[in-house]
Amino acid sequence: MAVLTVSTVVEAPAERVWELVGDFHALGDWHPHLPPSRLGNGLAGNAIGSVRVFELPDGVVLHETLLAYDDEARSYTYSFPDGTFHFDGYRATLRVTPVTELAASFVEWSVRRHRGRTPQGLHRTRPRRLHHRPRRPARALLGLSRPGRDQPGSVTHEQSNRAAA
Repeated sequence: MAVLTVSTVVEAPAERVWELVGDFHALGDWHPHLPPSRLGNGLAGNAIGSVRVFELPDGVVLHETLLAYDDEARSYTYSFPDGTFHFDGYRATLRVTPVTELAASFVEWSVRRHRGRTPQGLHRTRPRRLHHRPRRPARALLGLSRPGRDQPGSVTHEQSNRAAA
């Protein structure tokens, strides 16, 4: 099993950051490398089992299913089907934790997955390909960590997209 964790400190209270990143279906609103998602089933909002669908520029259609959502703990976990990007057992968690001493937030995205098999039944061995897509959330989180210049500590959709560009 492989584990990848990306984190950053955002100069804004956890409540404000969670308002931006806590909506499962709004990832495309703040992530600079993803388009807006569409609803993939009848479950809207942050309902467990809700599916968000991304149509990526390279033609890939990605379905992600919400497995756990905890508004109080400011975290959610989601998966995508085995075989997507040659991964099996993919589980990702986004978590926002207050850094009370600094009136800031610790934002962490972590993923656990098994290496999948290629159609020929062989394990994929090229590390650069395995880690190509997971680095994109790192850029998104780094974009969140750069608040607007006019109001220190402010975090809005527009500012996070501008900062991450």
